Amino acid sequence: MNQTPAWLGQAIRRKEDHRLLTGLASYLADLRLSDTVEMAVLRSPLAHAIIRSVDTTKAQALDGVILVVTGEDLVGSVRPFTEVAISSPPIVEERSNMKLGPFKTPVVAIDKVVRAGEIVAVVVAVDRYVAEDALELIEMDLDPLPVVVDPEDALKPDAPVIHEQMTSNLHASFTIEVGDPDGALTKSPHVIRDRFVFGRSVGSPIENRGVLSSYDPAQGTVTHWSTTQRSHWLRGYISSMLSIAESDVRVIAPEMGGSFGSGLYPEDIIAAHLTMRLGKPVRWLEDRRENLLNARHARDQIHDVEVGFDDEGRILVLRDHFIQDCGAHNPYGVTISYNTAANLRGQFHIPAFLADVRCVLTNKTPNTPVRGAGRPEAVFV
Repeated sequence: MNQTPAWLGQAIRRKEDHRLLTGLASYLADLRLSDTVEMAVLRSPLAHAIIRSVDTTKAQALDGVILVVTGEDLVGSVRPFTEVAISSPPIVEERSNMKLGPFKTPVVAIDKVVRAGEIVAVVVAVDRYVAEDALELIEMDLDPLPVVVDPEDALKPDAPVIHEQMTSNLHASFTIEVGDPDGALTKSPHVIRDRFVFGRSVGSPIENRGVLSSYDPAQGTVTHWSTTQRSHWLRGYISSMLSIAESDVRVIAPEMGGSFGSGLYPEDIIAAHLTMRLGKPVRWLEDRRENLLNARHARDQIHDVEVGFDDEGRILVLRDHFIQDCGAHNPYGVTISYNTAANLRGQFHIPAFLADVRCVLTNKTPNTPVRGAGRPEAVFV
């Protein structure tokens, strides 16, 4: 006969509070290995532009600079992001007539930039001060292209197409239909129509993002510290994008000063590549300006809603045509938009329902799951 554990029903003291409250915790900025070098990144000031040239000669010549790389330098060594982070089950895709466009994003821009803040070059130096000085010596020649920031404008036939591998800015679409929404709306005694526009938001944690990556050439292994909630997931991406065995990659998530959903960022992949290339630990710490510009954005939906109901206030039909502004890349496919569509009816019995959804690319920071991942928009609607 099993005995009841002594701790069951008791108030258990948290083990982490003492170190967190007394300054004894180790955050990523506290971590530094012997011979660690610092990484800094040059970001595009333009939201859409052709890259004519990136001259790193002066930066490379600066005393204390170890290496400067551009997107061209990484071709053949670092694969681009090509896998949508969360895929849909085949039965869901079939039932909702789901269409999803191609996804390909280099970790450092090569031919053009598609959003402000996109990485154009990377500097590794003996310390962050030298690395920042070197960034100012890099000469970029960017040829501006038309910018599209309104998702409805992005769907117009004359809109500039952001990615050449696509024929339009419509990256994904699907439809969820229950009953006869058109017929039910026609027969409803009362109908309300309205538009709801949800602006963007960005989480601002107490601690910005950071990476420290170290390579052991004798073992051929990478140890990677990152401010992430998805260490196993990041491990898989480092393995596949750098063509090394997953068993040779260890990802550690230290204490974090706040997090707004799991993330996958190019700085992780770049640092892991550079530590293997240089044989030195490589650290990158994000500043607040970088965080506001590049950390995962959220929300940004436009809903055109029709509700039919009877004299007693019972909802007979809910019809919602909505657009998800995905930003310049759509790394999560329909994760956000499908969460919204699936939660629109909430706990209510609504016999007829339609969610017609379009996921659109614009020249903005990518829109990704953050705290609710599309559900708050559904609740509000």
